[in-house]
Amino acid sequence: MKTEMVKAARAYFEGAKQKHILNALLILERPTAVAEHPDIMATLETELGQVAHYTDLLSALQEVGPRNVQMTLQEQNMDGVTGGLGTDTVTFTPLEP
Repeated sequence: MKTEMVKAARAYFEGAKQKHILNALLILERPTAVAEHPDIMATLETELGQVAHYTDLLSALQEVGPRNVQMTLQEQNMDGVTGGLGTDTVTFTPLEP
C-alpha cells in the first residue's frame, strides 16, 4: 500500500509541476493570452512559485518514500548513465555483474 501511495503522489506532483511549467512557458511566449490578468509578471511569478512548490514536494517525497519504489541515480553506479541536464531524457544502462 505504501508503494502505491508514493507512486500516486509522485505522479500527481509531477503532473501538477508540468502543468505550471506549461503555463509559465505560455505566459512567456504569448503574454497577451493572459488578458484577464493585467499584471503579467505577477501571474508568471505565481506559476513559477507553483513549479518550485511541486519540485519541493517531489524532493521531500524522495526523502521519506520507500527506498524500493525508485532508486535515484545517486544511489546507482553512475557508469552507463547518459543524458542529463539540458537533454530530454536520462538513460541508465545497468552494468553486467
